[in-house]
Amino acid sequence: QFIKLGHAGAELLMTYVGDLLDYSQLQSQEFTIACSKFEVRECLERCANILQAKAKDRNITICVEVDPKVPKLIYSDAKRLQQILINLLGNALKFGEKDSEIRVSARSNHIADLETVAMSVSDRGIGIKEENLKHLFQEFGRVKNDESEKMNPSGVGLGLWISNNLASRMGTKLTAFSKYGYGSTFVFDLLTDGSLLRDQRIAQVIEFSDLPA
Repeated sequence: QFIKLGHAGAELLMTYVGDLLDYSQLQSQEFTIACSKFEVRECLERCANILQAKAKDRNITICVEVDPKVPKLIYSDAKRLQQILINLLGNALKFGEKDSEIRVSARSNHIADLETVAMSVSDRGIGIKEENLKHLFQEFGRVKNDESEKMNPSGVGLGLWISNNLASRMGTKLTAFSKYGYGSTFVFDLLTDGSLLRDQRIAQVIEFSDLPA
């Protein structure tokens, strides 16, 4: 058990280091997506396991839900997907209520006849005020209120900016839904076949489509 926790902690540290490197690459436009086949459930469960120690500290349960209609294997960038999900789950753990649940889910979806997987991370935390939602994905776009500062004093506001930029390279975008005092949900649609991103017309269809609530 201790070995597993140590391994998970090392992976989390590498994720943070990777975020810093990605920030530099995204700024310089030197960034690539490397697609391969992988299992959706395995990726989601891996993210949950990496953050299990943090969740245990706050007595929060991370629930993984995968729609049976989701293909077992998809062709995308598992490493980048993991980075996005770990960032979203990490935020949910920071701002979620103790003794609550966080749900990370994947369900089958279609956008303009393209098969996608609708990913979402939901928490029952402090939520985000409507006026702050528009600043979430900006560079250094921290939510500025006393409660958020208290729960995440060391945050610099890069995590969601990096995640949204990673998502855009994968032909999608992050969208946040929140009710202040009740929690937040972050969603994005991921193509099941990342090779379609080579077609710029398809990339635009995904990027500018409305994502599911």
